[in-house]
Amino acid sequence: MTVPLLHASLTTLDREMAISLANKVFLSGADVIEISNTLLKRHGFEIVSDIRRILPKTKIYVDTKIIENIEEEGRLAYEAGADVISIHSSADEEEILGGISYVRKIGLELSLDLTGVKDIVNKIFAISYLTPDFFYYRIPSYIANDLSHHTEIFRAIKDFVRMASAPVIIAGLKNPDDFSLCIRLGVRALSIRINETNLPEIEELIRSLKRAMEISFP
Repeated sequence: MTVPLLHASLTTLDREMAISLANKVFLSGADVIEISNTLLKRHGFEIVSDIRRILPKTKIYVDTKIIENIEEEGRLAYEAGADVISIHSSADEEEILGGISYVRKIGLELSLDLTGVKDIVNKIFAISYLTPDFFYYRIPSYIANDLSHHTEIFRAIKDFVRMASAPVIIAGLKNPDDFSLCIRLGVRALSIRINETNLPEIEELIRSLKRAMEISFP
């Protein structure tokens, strides 16, 4: 069983700040640099190339959330230096199957993103046969900000992990205790949003989350 990974999702829209933050989170111990969909929309795949130049060996996950033109988007991501791209689960299933075949052929991994899906358990039951490399789910902010009244999300995550045909990445949580619980439920990676507001505390934030994950790993 592999050690769980911490993704640092860069949500700033400033190009130079994104590059600086990528370096800081890497030095603080983040395992994967995640290029958020908003950052990608602002700067295109050039931001992927920028970060690849300063971090030549770090894993880069690009939150493309593709729903069509998977092969073309995959090619552009690969040429820019990405390691993983995401396809949203609302994409046509035949296109997803073709996309998985293509991106693996060129050397990319593929994440199937269920963000926005209301019933993740039934959805994962329906699409696990697609066999992506990862499943990704961002917990809605109205739940993440009030977990004491939404403990059912952890039951859903437990079922999600049990039924998924690939490792599960969970985003949207902020508290080390919640990170620990997800690891105990079998989640293999967690993603934390990083932007200018985190700048003064990045090192301690990343290290505290990593510690919470490591002590909960069986």
